[in-house]
Amino acid sequence: MSETSGALPVAIIGPWRAQAVPDELLLKLFNRRRERHQVMSEAVWHGLRADAAIRLRQDGYAHGQISDMVAMSVEMVERHCRHADRTARGQAVLREYRERQSDKTVRSWKIVK
Repeated sequence: MSETSGALPVAIIGPWRAQAVPDELLLKLFNRRRERHQVMSEAVWHGLRADAAIRLRQDGYAHGQISDMVAMSVEMVERHCRHADRTARGQAVLREYRERQSDKTVRSWKIVK
């Protein structure tokens, strides 16, 4: 679980208190919340970090910055973001293709005698 580079993530422990805590304590707190709230019953810690990494990547942050924010190694951030990056590049290509197609309007030539 601990893929950090030595820095501890910051978590909200109680109302209005934020402090650095080890991954084990974060996981324990997350599990407690998951037991109390039915909505979170199928949520997994790993999935939340991966989703956060993908969201931050879509917001334009670099892999190194994301690594520091979600306490993952750069390699894991790259792995989680790979599919999302590929999808975004594919959508950009399609968007550019459509724009080019819409710019090419066919005009009929008048034949002058």
